[in-house]
Parts: sequence; structure tokens; C-alpha cells
Amino acid sequence: MVFRPPAPDADWLAVVAHERPATPKPRRRGRRFREEELAVPAQAAALLAEAPDGPPEPARRIGMPRLLRCTAGPLAALLLAGYVHFLAGAGGLHGLVQPLFIGIAAFVTLVGAGTWQIGMDRDGLTVASLLRVRRFRWSEVNAAAVQRGRLTVQCVDGRQVHLDTWPARVLGKRFGGPDTPLAVAGTITVLAHRPRRRPAEAMSGPPIGVPHVLINRTALACYLLFVLGHFLLR
Repeated sequence: MVFRPPAPDADWLAVVAHERPATPKPRRRGRRFREEELAVPAQAAALLAEAPDGPPEPARRIGMPRLLRCTAGPLAALLLAGYVHFLAGAGGLHGLVQPLFIGIAAFVTLVGAGTWQIGMDRDGLTVASLLRVRRFRWSEVNAAAVQRGRLTVQCVDGRQVHLDTWPARVLGKRFGGPDTPLAVAGTITVLAHRPRRRPAEAMSGPPIGVPHVLINRTALACYLLFVLGHFLLR
């Protein structure tokens, strides 16, 4: 439940409430996840209270530039493979375990931040991240917000999708105007709660996530095979 006390200059508050007693699902949630779970609807409530009504939004796609989305995965895999070839040590720890864990973490962090894409049309919201494409009906979307440099899309059932948006600060000109992550989060929130603002047409052009999701999957698989082959053939 999200509300604002009647006192002047009071902030929006968010508390967890159950409409009826129910057995909670056994999910482990850290403090950071809990803060985000409450912060997203609180920001959304503040936005909806101030956002004016208007005409329907056009169907559109928003994300990183196509060239970056298509090249970030292969370039990262090549750089990581070069690191393994020239700098990886001998033995199972330095020759296999470290390259796998460090390489995967670096790939997910760097490539994931540079290859996301979002589509909004009459059928709902489509989110393409590093390796997956998720589709949600508008009735499934609760709100979106920018938290700790990440664009968080929260569903009604509690699911959350996180997209790292720190490259948006570097590519400021590309993300100027209505396509800033903060503006994107506001648009998603408004469309989720105001059906009259939703696009009336379907998305045109290639599907969201094509071809960068397939490219990223291939690049990551090639890196993993290279690390394994490099370790076995040394």
C-alpha cells in the first residue's frame, strides 16, 4: 500500500499489506531487494500524482544504439579470451575457475549494461536484457523506477527486471530528451496505470532483442568453450 499522510510537505510512504491472510512464498529476500520493492511503488505514486493526463503514447522502442548492442558481446568475449590466453596462470584455480567466474561476471556486467532494449506497444511491455527477452501484458506491470543506477521494472506479482543504465551517463546525447532512463521509467509507470495513455498500434520493425540476444548468447558460449579448451590443451 502506497499513501501520503495529510500533513503539509509529507513524503510518500510504502508499506507491505495483505488483502487477506495467505501463506507467503518461501523466497529469500535481502535488505537491498526489500528496499527496491518498496521504493519502486513509492516513486511511481509520486509520479502518478503529478503526471498530467494526455493523448496515447506512440508505440516505440528504446535502448542502446544498435551498433553497440550488436558488437559489445563479441568485443567483450575477445578481450576476455585475450586475457585468459596471455595472463591466466596454471592449475585448476588460476587456469579454469578464475577465468570462468571473473569472465562471466565481467561479461554480464559490461555487456548487459550496453545491450538492453525496451519496446512499448498496445500488447504490452517487452524487455530485452543480456540473454533474455521478457514480455509482459500491461495488466502485469506495476511500476518502474531508476534505483542505484538501474532501471527496475516491477510486476504486480513481485517479479522485478533490472537493467544497468550507467552507460546512459556516458551517452548523454543519445539518451537526451524523452529517452533518458528516468523518463522511460515514468512512461512505463503511466502506461501501466492509465489505459487511455497506452499505444493504439503494435510495434513495427524487427522484434525487440533481435539480433543482440542471439549474438550475446553465442559470444558467451564461445568464451566458455575457449576457456575450457585453453585449460585442457595447455
